[in-house]
Amino acid sequence: MTDTTRQPAFPLARSVLALTVLAGVTYAGCVWILPPLFDYPAGGAAGVNSMALVVWLSSLVSLMPVVVLGPSGVQPTVAGYFAGAAARIALCIVSAVVLVRGFDLPRETVLLTLAVMYLPLLFVEAGFVAAYLWKKDSLPKAKAPAESTTTAGAEALA
Repeated sequence: MTDTTRQPAFPLARSVLALTVLAGVTYAGCVWILPPLFDYPAGGAAGVNSMALVVWLSSLVSLMPVVVLGPSGVQPTVAGYFAGAAARIALCIVSAVVLVRGFDLPRETVLLTLAVMYLPLLFVEAGFVAAYLWKKDSLPKAKAPAESTTTAGAEALA
């Protein structure tokens, strides 16, 4: 039977706060730099706004498998992290295609916003998950029951 009462909880509130602050900072940089960089294309600001929202929300959603599977142990936590990462990139790429093809937003601002925001948020999320796993790994391990001296002595004589 696994002792789940001693498992640390994933710091969801701190993670969401850190990802939101970082998303706000990178979004401000994208809004300030990208539309003027491309001579204010029609829909440039809308492309930045839409893609920024998708990247931020996908980074928050990708934490959910870690939160749900965290109490189950290290291996399920890592599997949950990779599942969330796969969902995050798939959601971002599909959304970028829809924004460019479906809504006719400029691909430069959409794709650069994706790149500029995605990587810093990924690094921060990976840091939170790594710290959480290190904390779980530092918990005292359950020890196997010690062998009785009678059994050990009998095996030595055999």
